[in-house]
Amino acid sequence: GCVCAFVWVCVRVCVCVGGWRCASQLLGSELSEAPAHVTEIVCSLCTALFAFLLTFFMLFHLYLISINKTTLEYMGRSPSTYHKGSILANFEDVFGPLSWRWLVPIPSTGVPSGWRYRSIYPSICLSLSLLFIRYV
Repeated sequence: GCVCAFVWVCVRVCVCVGGWRCASQLLGSELSEAPAHVTEIVCSLCTALFAFLLTFFMLFHLYLISINKTTLEYMGRSPSTYHKGSILANFEDVFGPLSWRWLVPIPSTGVPSGWRYRSIYPSICLSLSLLFIRYV
């Protein structure tokens, strides 16, 4: 979920940046006549907006991990059936028992695998993952 969304955002940023480069090459001097400070302000505002949205996205998902819910379970407003009693136990349930490896992008050796999680909506998750795989 999160990894797919992050990859999608990265691809969109590359497409947008590439699009601006192509437009500037096609239009030539028309874009180069704009004052440098205006360009810097626009780029800074876009970067700040992107950073704000990404920070919100990260904080929301850290909250979901702390209550041990998926996004679908959160939207359903049902009580968490997988809550372990503490935030640390919930993080260990998601990322594995070795806390020093939580930020390292390598497969976890503990349970869960990092690819499959328990859910109270297994049929919805399965159908969404099959739909995603089919059309990607």
